[in-house]
Amino acid sequence: MKDAAGDGDRSGGGGKSLRFALVATLLFFLALETALRLTGADRVGEEEFYRNIFDPLTLPIPGTTNPYSDIVEFMNKGGFRGPDFGRAKPEDTFRIVCLGDSTTFSLGRYEESYPYLLEKILNEGRPSKRIEVINAGVPGTNIYQQRLLFERLFAGTDPDMVLLMSGPNCRGDLKDYRDRMKKPHRAILRRVNLALYHLALYRVAMRILKGGVSEEVRDDSRANS
Repeated sequence: MKDAAGDGDRSGGGGKSLRFALVATLLFFLALETALRLTGADRVGEEEFYRNIFDPLTLPIPGTTNPYSDIVEFMNKGGFRGPDFGRAKPEDTFRIVCLGDSTTFSLGRYEESYPYLLEKILNEGRPSKRIEVINAGVPGTNIYQQRLLFERLFAGTDPDMVLLMSGPNCRGDLKDYRDRMKKPHRAILRRVNLALYHLALYRVAMRILKGGVSEEVRDDSRANS
């Protein structure tokens, strides 16, 4: 009887130790998460403008200040330059979507960007339909990322024409990049990434493992900070 009681005490003690270890570990990571958030150590400069820098499709944060403009300018509700636009194309409208990198986005004033000038010039000719030109340029992206952007965000907006202007960021091996992104496990990793990105610990861990955004985005961000 004593041996049975002793075994029960030891078993209960082991369970308490395990629970204590789990609670202590949880509190440690909770404290670390809180400290990272309070100090801002979980964020890097690029994240002041870009959302989810570890997603292959790096996009600006909607409503954030544009660091590439020499005047105060805010990104629209979709995270792009220019006026807001709806997914549903307005009636009597010819919609043009301009994809590209910083050459399309334009690192100056919005009125100097080619999508803005294109819309202005085409509408001055008083066409039968209003011409709407959407600036979907994202600095630092390559052609593959711009294709992802179109597939995810613009394929369902009923564009009548799509223009692509890109080049400087396509120096690398795009085929290798595309093949890596198309591997089956990438879709699972992307869903995990989107679910965990709000955690400071996750962002710090990913930054250590991956080094953050592409060199082009990082260089653009630093040059305009």
